[in-house]
Amino acid sequence: MQFQVFFCDYNVLYGRNGVDLSAFKSTSSGIDKPLERSFGSIYKWLQRGFRVDPESHVMTVQTPVNWEVEGELWELMMINSTHDWRKYMEVALERGWPLNLLVQTREKAQHQTQHGEDEATPSTQREAVYVDEHTSEDLVNHNIRPQGLADEGERIHSIVDEMEAEDQAAMEMEEYDCSYDDEQYLLPKQWKEHGFGVPVVEDVRHQEWEYRNNEIVQGATYPNIEAIKDAVKLWAVSLNREFRVVKSGRKEYEVKCVNDGCPWRVHAFKGKWKSNWKCSIVTEHTCLISEVKQSHRNISSDFVAKQMYGLIMDNLNYEPKMIVRHIEQIYQYTISYLKAWRAKQKVFEMIFGTYEASYDNLPRMLSQVAARNPGSFYDTSLIPTMTRGQSILQRAFFCLGACVRAFQYCLPVICIDGTFLTGKYNGQILTAIGIDCNKQILPIAFIFVENENLDS
Repeated sequence: MQFQVFFCDYNVLYGRNGVDLSAFKSTSSGIDKPLERSFGSIYKWLQRGFRVDPESHVMTVQTPVNWEVEGELWELMMINSTHDWRKYMEVALERGWPLNLLVQTREKAQHQTQHGEDEATPSTQREAVYVDEHTSEDLVNHNIRPQGLADEGERIHSIVDEMEAEDQAAMEMEEYDCSYDDEQYLLPKQWKEHGFGVPVVEDVRHQEWEYRNNEIVQGATYPNIEAIKDAVKLWAVSLNREFRVVKSGRKEYEVKCVNDGCPWRVHAFKGKWKSNWKCSIVTEHTCLISEVKQSHRNISSDFVAKQMYGLIMDNLNYEPKMIVRHIEQIYQYTISYLKAWRAKQKVFEMIFGTYEASYDNLPRMLSQVAARNPGSFYDTSLIPTMTRGQSILQRAFFCLGACVRAFQYCLPVICIDGTFLTGKYNGQILTAIGIDCNKQILPIAFIFVENENLDS
């Protein structure tokens, strides 16, 4: 690969895009397989190319890098080791940086030369230095390109230096029987000690990656008793175990395993002046599963309704047989068609409310409609009961004022028809209908009655 080597006696300049090396002299030189070369061989190759005496001068090698995601902001990165060199090469090839090197030298201080040359090494030198004048003359030979002539390799210094550097790197690798990876990735001392890590036999009953999705743990809190019941049922179904309710009150809730002799037990309570429930006792099962059962006593219609709420909410025509099939696929238990039908009805109650609440809201709703539509009229017939404060809605009548005023432009004919209610409570809806001159239907009045008779 071709590298552009910059050198001169100028200080490093900075422009709008960071480091500016345009004022430096440069020469182009090739390095064979730079990713596989160590920085030691690159450094020695540059020392020979620039005729740098390591005893009297210190040489530094820097490379321009751009770490910005958008735009350009070049800065200098000091190369001190093989790790730095390979990191630079990998990132430069990945991001498409130009392969540039900035080589600077300076003369060692005299006190450093006298008291120890090893103090000023390439790994510790980090200040800006300069290149001698005669060095640029020696580097002119690098611009000479091979012409294919005999023995020209002996006259071109760049080829001679490159071959010597490759031979030197090969000798070093052969001497140490490896590359320079070991000095960068040394094994920690404790890895070589006997018994490192204290290995133990894995306990499969307590896996670290199990997050207890369906498990009740001691000390867990729940907002209300319904949340505890749902959690206990879901845990029992996942364990393929059945339980019976021992206590279920306003302050306590306790269940036990149906098998005699099994200590499994969950006890929860609501503390004084507290709004949440807390599990105080949770023990494990010791009983064994003797057979695979097709049904589960704790899978109630309420449990199925809460599990199927989302599916039925998306599709109100979800059939009970599809609910039976879904429970079989998820929990491997079979429920009856009747239980699936009751679960669907409870989902409807969660969405739309109960029948009792709808009948109770009907008089108030008709009152608001009549108040917002002038000329409208409504009337209800209630049957009192023995229970104080409650009554039974027997009949309800309603007509819109706009429809009554429009009837004077219709034919003098009134049609009365009715249809049956098929919900929880039976009855009929009777309608009075008019017909205009275009033979279009005009609803005039509606009435909810117990059945079609003379009184209604």
